[in-house]
Amino acid sequence: MVAKEQLISEQTTHIVGMRRPIHFGYNPETGKDNKYQHMLPGETGRSVRKKALGEYDGMVEQLTESGIVVFQLPTRRGIKTPDGVFPNNGFSLDSYGPGRSKGTLVLYPMYAPNRRAERQTDELLRSLKGLGMEPYVYDLTNHEQEEDGNARALEGTGSMVLDRVNKNAFAVESLRTHRTVFNEWVDKMDYTPFFARAADTENPPYHTNVILSVGKNYAVVCPEVIDERDRPEFLGRLKDTKKDVIEITQGQVASFCGNILEVQTTQGDPRIVMSNSAYGGFTEIQRAKLERHGGLVPVEIDTIEKVGGGSARCMLAEIFLPVQNQQKAA
Repeated sequence: MVAKEQLISEQTTHIVGMRRPIHFGYNPETGKDNKYQHMLPGETGRSVRKKALGEYDGMVEQLTESGIVVFQLPTRRGIKTPDGVFPNNGFSLDSYGPGRSKGTLVLYPMYAPNRRAERQTDELLRSLKGLGMEPYVYDLTNHEQEEDGNARALEGTGSMVLDRVNKNAFAVESLRTHRTVFNEWVDKMDYTPFFARAADTENPPYHTNVILSVGKNYAVVCPEVIDERDRPEFLGRLKDTKKDVIEITQGQVASFCGNILEVQTTQGDPRIVMSNSAYGGFTEIQRAKLERHGGLVPVEIDTIEKVGGGSARCMLAEIFLPVQNQQKAA
């Protein structure tokens, strides 16, 4: 294991991977335990996809105009992936870990069987090679087929929220976030784990990144969804790293105020991407606090949020390896 001080990483990147939602729609496999997913009355599958595609294109345009490089991830046309617009659950790409100088592509075990095709590993590796990246592959997908017949999931940076600079990994237990797999990941990637039980074990947050966002100098968190036994250590670590902690309510979680992401422009300027719903869900005081840490970039993704049950952060897969051909990435 490499010492943590040798693995200091950047917290934010100016390159994000996004996947066009050509198969987008309500996913019944995930909708049974994701309370943020909804069928839209009066809408057809075609009309929902059309709206989602328009929202996606608008978001890509807005990010690009803000100085953020958007890498279009490959999409399989022959296999239906209704949640493919949320790529950060299937893989992550970082400059540390067992890949060392090559970087590490982690493939994560997914809870819902019909989400596993989203990873598209071969296509992704070919696309990355075209950008000059050939990372080491750390594959955790064996946990989808455990001997006892129960899949053990860890859905990437949905299940985990990372303080990359301080090497802290935060996770709240759920059907999509299993402690065993989380512990394996933190050991391999040399992170300090902060794993918490949910206050409501019958209805936990489906992903940690809907209740927590960690930026370079701030953290947005909803303490009331974390079990009281684990809350002091979980929150204490955020405060110990001198971050500006902004606490939100469960009502604000429902507006996706926790599902935001700090990125940077090609010039290194901080930006915080969030949905219009999240922007409106924050109080004026909270927005002012966030603006101290980066320009706010609210995007209109109302259909994607309501039908898919995920928001702006879920749509962004951070790419931390150097891209040799920036124009090709865009």
